[in-house]
Amino acid sequence: NNYIVVQIRSGFIIINQHIAHVRILYERYLKKLNQREELIQKQLFPISIQIPKDKIDLFNDLLTPLKSLGFEIQSFGGESYVIHGIPAGFDDNNLQEVMDGLIDQYLQNMNLEVSKNENLARSMAQSAALKAGKSLSSEEMKTLINDLFACEMPYSNPSGKKCFITFELNELEKQFS
Repeated sequence: NNYIVVQIRSGFIIINQHIAHVRILYERYLKKLNQREELIQKQLFPISIQIPKDKIDLFNDLLTPLKSLGFEIQSFGGESYVIHGIPAGFDDNNLQEVMDGLIDQYLQNMNLEVSKNENLARSMAQSAALKAGKSLSSEEMKTLINDLFACEMPYSNPSGKKCFITFELNELEKQFS
């Protein structure tokens, strides 16, 4: 439930599904941030989240770029925020966890020399990506593979980790010699 094995003409590749999904989401989010494209899916019932006091100023700075990603978030006073809309196709089951992860990742990436948009795209992708060990259906695997190889840079995630490794048939045959 961590890897996808895909046969290719010269052998096979093993894809790390979490790292690949980070790459896919990173490119998608960065494109949205740079194009200021907003595709908001309104929530029937707004979702409340809590932001720690020491991180509220940072979170408030991120509200405008988050809107570019498709989030509609409003302060509800104190440490409370209400999410009225999420990016189209986004899973709303774990928004508190995603926002907590987003803030933590954003703070970790601040020592990197990247733009605010790139930092936000990296942070959002890392916190929203499939978690390691998640079982995917065949259709979900195909979609992930197609989305990965449609990326501008499918070989590694924004941190430089490989999305997949390739094994040539001759290397495999040597193992059985």
